Amino acid sequence: MVLYPGWFLPPLVALYLLVTAFSWWTVALLVVFCVVAFWLLSEISKKHCENCETVDCPRYPKTRKK
Repeated sequence: MVLYPGWFLPPLVALYLLVTAFSWWTVALLVVFCVVAFWLLSEISKKHCENCETVDCPRYPKTRKK
């Protein structure tokens, strides 16, 4: 999917900024973004996807009922 690489751009930019111009503000934003983007959203979507009946879902594809 096309959107997946976009999730890695903010951490890469933050790492670049930390190397070139260190800032605790950038560290905090990097940590918050990573926690929300890579942990919290997946935890929330697990609960949401549990009872979903969408067949063509890219995250959890299901077989079609006949």
